[in-house]
Amino acid sequence: MQTFDLASFARDLWTWATLPALVLATLVLTVALRAPQLTRLAAGLTALRGTTQGAGATSAGLATILAAVGSLGAAAAVGVGTAIALGGPGAIAWVWLFGFLLAPLRYAEVLMARTDAPGRATGEAAGSLSTRLMRSNAKWAKALGFALAGALVLTAFAFVGGVHGQALHRLGSALSPDSAPALVLIAALAGGVLAAMGRDRAASLAGWLGLVGLVVVVGCSLVAAVQNPSRAFASLVQALADATQGSPVVGGFTGALAAEIARSALTQILPSLAATTGVAGALHAGARGTARGQAAAALYDPFLGALFATLLGVALVSTGAFYQAREGRVPITETTIVTSAFASVSQRQEVDRLFTGYMRIRQGQTRDSGVYFATERGMIEGVRFLYSGRPADVAIHFEHGRATRIQRPGDHGALTMLPMGSLDQLTLEGRMLPRGAELVAAGMERGTGTDTLGRVTFAGLLGLMAAALAAWGFALRRAWPRVPHVGVGAALGLLPALGITLELVLAPAWLPPLGTAVAGIWVMLGALALLLHTREISRIAR
Repeated sequence: MQTFDLASFARDLWTWATLPALVLATLVLTVALRAPQLTRLAAGLTALRGTTQGAGATSAGLATILAAVGSLGAAAAVGVGTAIALGGPGAIAWVWLFGFLLAPLRYAEVLMARTDAPGRATGEAAGSLSTRLMRSNAKWAKALGFALAGALVLTAFAFVGGVHGQALHRLGSALSPDSAPALVLIAALAGGVLAAMGRDRAASLAGWLGLVGLVVVVGCSLVAAVQNPSRAFASLVQALADATQGSPVVGGFTGALAAEIARSALTQILPSLAATTGVAGALHAGARGTARGQAAAALYDPFLGALFATLLGVALVSTGAFYQAREGRVPITETTIVTSAFASVSQRQEVDRLFTGYMRIRQGQTRDSGVYFATERGMIEGVRFLYSGRPADVAIHFEHGRATRIQRPGDHGALTMLPMGSLDQLTLEGRMLPRGAELVAAGMERGTGTDTLGRVTFAGLLGLMAAALAAWGFALRRAWPRVPHVGVGAALGLLPALGITLELVLAPAWLPPLGTAVAGIWVMLGALALLLHTREISRIAR
């Protein structure tokens, strides 16, 4: 399967399978638990202030911070940048819907992780959602528990390593290109060491590191936004209007339909916020306080993520970075080739514009003046082609605007067909609307006029990533409580850091979309597990 096809499968999985499972589970649990995302917030605040009683190794506040930073980091930041680049300000409005969507699942998950299975009560917390299911007397629940634990291992490696790792690497390359690889590797090493150390002192260190990183990124976002406070406030109002009516044409941004805005937010922002389903319960299971009190504290996890995404999104919109073209680079698999430039939503949807045919590229240039290159929401100017970082000498075949085959001159000059995976090495340079990591970098730069704010933001995201790696490592060890040796538990904790190292060193193009797909399956299984235990969860919550 090609990287483009794998990415398309991951998007469709989140749209047509994972999201419906989340919606169904959250509706049922909201009714069964009497809307805990509204009625239990005060109890959660009490638990966070440490006024509840109960044994535990960590505080409720520390568990909440670890669970929140586990879903943040560079993937959340770059996801916000990509969603706004695809859908405009309207993507911000969807973030709070995601918070309300995930909150009752967090509440239910923590209740399960903090209690033992019926008929096997030991007076101790199960430790995680997957462990709770493994200890059930029902065979189907045991099987689901093992499936969840296995999916968590794959998600920790492929999603945290591929998606978070790629996002951090790209953001570092945009903000601090000379030192980015070394800094990302140091952050991965720090997170891996904390995860391998265990949950006591290491959890405290990771919590403080994550809190500092969160404060730094939020602070930088506020600094960028307040440079134009009236526009920052207006962007919030505009986000609400665009989410329901569509985003208009602004500068080089050709606009987006309401459905496109929703899809961009769903596929770019929701995965990082939702992927900690199953992880949050493991992190909250060992905190001090009662089961219901800690479950109420867990309601704040997704709302912290929503606040993070909103403030960063407002900064990117209020500075005008999302509709101002600048020099950038994009893989050819993420571009569309058309026979005439488009400048509006309706023109972009005209299939007659899509190019089908061959294009010969020499020394990074094409002589075909009858075609134009575009990202999802704007045209690319001054296009230059690079293959493995050098001026390209290739022939490309396009079908309906997408590259489908690639050829290069062989030993005797004749064109030779290359494997489809070689398309991942072909990129386009030129002036284009920034997105993802480039948009975050552009927003911070336009906020103050220098790159200092961007570098500080990158430093904060490095701290967030190290803390997130530790949090996922802690959760992995709790999800598999009966490992044969303590060294195996430490190895499980190192998986997220190993995934990032693989992404940093080899940069396999298939790893990020694979991670997104695996995370979609993992979240869907977690939502279904909670849905199937609604009656039991409701009884525990009384």
